[in-house]
Amino acid sequence: MCRKERQKQMRSLFEQWKQSEYSQRKFAILHQININTFRYWIIKFQKEDSSPEGFVELTPHSSASERQEQICLRYPNGVELFMPVSTPPQMLQELIHS
Repeated sequence: MCRKERQKQMRSLFEQWKQSEYSQRKFAILHQININTFRYWIIKFQKEDSSPEGFVELTPHSSASERQEQICLRYPNGVELFMPVSTPPQMLQELIHS
């Protein structure tokens, strides 16, 4: 099973668990999932679900080595993407939601 399929499967189980009245341990046993693995996914999805949605601030950034102003997109995992201020808004939207 590839990573995306595994994540989709675990997301589905996570959503089912949230709707159930079972403890994490009981739910994991019923679905034959290692409890530590299940807890890993629970924490991961809870962090994702609590991250802010909607618009983020885009600020022009100029570097001493580059004279052109840039926009910096900073993703939650710390990756920064610098693009020219003239980058089309549709491209920015796609990058934000990817």
